Amino acid sequence: MSNRSATVRRPRFQEPNPVDLLFFARDQVRKRLGLPRTIIQLHLEMRGQLDVDGLRRALSALYRVYPAAGSRLQPSPVTGRPRWRLDVDMPDFNRVVRVHRLAQPSADELHRQTEMLLASPIDTVQLPPVQFHVFRGPGPGDLVVVRWPHAFMDARGGATLLEELERLYREAPDPDVLSSAGDELREDFAGLIAGIASMDRPRLLLDVLRGMSRVKQPERRLPRPRVRREFGPMRYLVRRFSPRQTRQVMATALRVCGLARFSDFLRASAIRALSRATPGPPHFGYSTLNLVDSRKRRQRGPVCRNLFSALPICVPTELAAHRRAVADLIQQQNATMLASREPARRLAAAHMLAQLPTAVLAAVMHRGLMPGDSPSLPMGFMGPFARPMPTFCGAELVNIYGLRPPHLGSGFAVDVNSAQDRLNIACVYCESSLATKTANAFLDDLAAALVSPD
Repeated sequence: MSNRSATVRRPRFQEPNPVDLLFFARDQVRKRLGLPRTIIQLHLEMRGQLDVDGLRRALSALYRVYPAAGSRLQPSPVTGRPRWRLDVDMPDFNRVVRVHRLAQPSADELHRQTEMLLASPIDTVQLPPVQFHVFRGPGPGDLVVVRWPHAFMDARGGATLLEELERLYREAPDPDVLSSAGDELREDFAGLIAGIASMDRPRLLLDVLRGMSRVKQPERRLPRPRVRREFGPMRYLVRRFSPRQTRQVMATALRVCGLARFSDFLRASAIRALSRATPGPPHFGYSTLNLVDSRKRRQRGPVCRNLFSALPICVPTELAAHRRAVADLIQQQNATMLASREPARRLAAAHMLAQLPTAVLAAVMHRGLMPGDSPSLPMGFMGPFARPMPTFCGAELVNIYGLRPPHLGSGFAVDVNSAQDRLNIACVYCESSLATKTANAFLDDLAAALVSPD
């Protein structure tokens, strides 16, 4: 008997944690609005051709080590709650890893094809949730696009799976001798909220619900075209920094904000760029989110999960032009929330919300997802791999950046990625919600700010 069958008997399903369930509910709301579900899309720029057969072999080994990576979505027949079934057959790897040869091998055609993927659905009923598209066309090598639903895992989990895939590709172990790393058995979420008394959790839930129904303070946002339709095709823009430019950005961050303040520097620079592009009354402010990874440092898991908290940051308009002042305010607000255990409180509220049936939870969240209820600066940041990864499945890995759907209220989303000694800024926006000229001007201003000490 193979180790595979012994592994999947432990549980048959991986149950989503409360943060996962919130993403499932958000996806139901997006479906009601005629939008695709929230999908994370990573772009790996290669030098040379990827070993496609080798990647498929590495995936068959990965499914033994992380069974959820090879699972299928199967709702409970009793509660309807989504869950990932682990005891499944190997998939058709030609559908998990798809190779695209461009009929017109140009950079514009490659960009068009990958933009189309932003709104393409992912079949998680017949196929595993993590899927690959290999584009062969212009440039010195392949572009590998990795996609998965955000309800399955966050970007940090995806980076870990890529690291594991490269390790398994190089070591080429016999899949039948591999055993599960135990990711599907981890209960880290329960430990994160263990210090929140059960009697306090209903009050935290009420605070969340009141916040969703409360009229928000007006904020300055990027100007949006006056069109009848609210949503349209998704587009993306990327600003790439060379290794030399990336070192210059790091040096600028050190001069402006001091040691260990890089994420504060990024958000302060983005808020300044946003302020220059957003006309409006001077008493309006800006909001953004500080994402706190709840995983313990120097640990690999949990991987196939969402395990982070989003802490709200508010910046008055009068400070927006002064990056050091904004960075200091962000640091102060973040420190205050950490001292009051705000991440654990928010996770406890998520735990209470997740007790509702998914359809009911989606109805509760519907108002909170409507335009106007998202931050004026929806910005994420992902750091480098846990260890250097110069190659991926037989080809040199030159660069990597991530994309995610725009927030419904803001009409765009910005992600900054640090990988392979390079920095990237990627912006995804709805064509009907944000003019390409405005998005380009905002990104140009932000890119210039990252290398300027002024």
